[in-house]
Amino acid sequence: MKRKYLPLVIGLLVVGLYACSSKPKKPRALVRGRITVSPKVDSTQDYSGISVTIIRRDTSGADTLFHAVTDTNGDFHGRAIFSHRSIYPMLISRNGNLISSAGVILANKDTVNIKGQIPDFSKTARITSRENSAYQVYQRVENNYNRIVRYVNNGVLPQDTIPSLIRTWSKLFWSIRKSHPNTIAANRSTINAMQMLSGIYDKELIQKYDSLNVKDTLRDELASLATDAAARSYGLKGAIKYIDSLKQHSDVPMYKMILTRNRIKLLYDSTKIAQARSELSKFKNNYDNRFADAKDWAQGFQYDLDHLAPGMKMPAFQIVTTKGDTISNKTLSGKPYLLEITGLANNLYQSQFARMQAIYLIYKRFGLHFVTVPIDSSEITINAFFQQRGMNWPVAKAGSYKNSNMLHRFNIQFIPTRFLVDSNGNIIRKYVGTDVDRLINDLKLAFKKNSKP
Repeated sequence: MKRKYLPLVIGLLVVGLYACSSKPKKPRALVRGRITVSPKVDSTQDYSGISVTIIRRDTSGADTLFHAVTDTNGDFHGRAIFSHRSIYPMLISRNGNLISSAGVILANKDTVNIKGQIPDFSKTARITSRENSAYQVYQRVENNYNRIVRYVNNGVLPQDTIPSLIRTWSKLFWSIRKSHPNTIAANRSTINAMQMLSGIYDKELIQKYDSLNVKDTLRDELASLATDAAARSYGLKGAIKYIDSLKQHSDVPMYKMILTRNRIKLLYDSTKIAQARSELSKFKNNYDNRFADAKDWAQGFQYDLDHLAPGMKMPAFQIVTTKGDTISNKTLSGKPYLLEITGLANNLYQSQFARMQAIYLIYKRFGLHFVTVPIDSSEITINAFFQQRGMNWPVAKAGSYKNSNMLHRFNIQFIPTRFLVDSNGNIIRKYVGTDVDRLINDLKLAFKKNSKP
């Protein structure tokens, strides 16, 4: 009697083993290398005991993804296990003392080779792999581009050369996408290449966007850039038609949701407030229960429609600057101004800062006022940030944003967030995150000019 149950037991075991084996493994990478010590510090040539640790940090704390200790030759190796491809902090320590840190890219099935010497590890380090080597190419191009930006800001290069420079550097970044495909460097280069074209070579930007593979995740991230370019190139009706055509050629629900969201934003930005309200209502019905991001976005956008739409009066605020001056929407009455709320350690804000400097230097001559409201808690950090960059527009002192409950009243969901306000105190537009490109095109409205200076 017992033997008839044997096939059932075996079947259950097979199913259980299959279920275990079918569970997807986390991405893994081989990490190996050699770290030595300068003879000026240690002449024993014993390089053992140097710890190499790669961690993941988030709001909940830190996890160790890789840890190895060198042998007497300074060699180490092991497997890093992580959740997704990214740049992770790598810590070099010995005898419990942190000596240096660097960023390292971990990608599935990649082999990362690390060589360097302490105590000057940051200067001597060579980190190679398909991903890391590609990223170093990207960094070299980005550093050279930033150097050119500084020349432009300092007036070394003629202003009329800027459009051709932008096109040249856009092509350079785009070439990294082609030479190092499917890497983090390729993704960042693609974003840079397209952002540079925004507002100057919009049709070229659209062509590049349309050339992206339908499965490329960058299509989601760059959709707003492309639809804004379409609005400038073809007008509101043309842009709506372009968005609808993108939706028709996609069967990805998330992408369609993003495009629908962009459609509503275009209507909002074009002061078609009633139509934006109507389409937002349909959006909620279609997507609120399908995507958490959609529901959160709809709630925030509803607030903006009700309180922060173009043409509405800027809500009351008051801050005290690092120099002790009081600035409010009343003291700025009769002056066009740009108010930005950000964290100074924010990577996006730091990457945009050179462009914001250029905007300030150009438009302050036409009466534009800048006000920055940091959410940082350290007065030393705030002062040091702007002193190092040589800029002296008004900056709120630490914690000043709390006085007017600004984060709530201005619906700050992401940083940086900016507001461009005309001389009558009316909102021209709210800019979130990467919307700096649109800001340049809107500045002429603040000065009531038919063309940009």
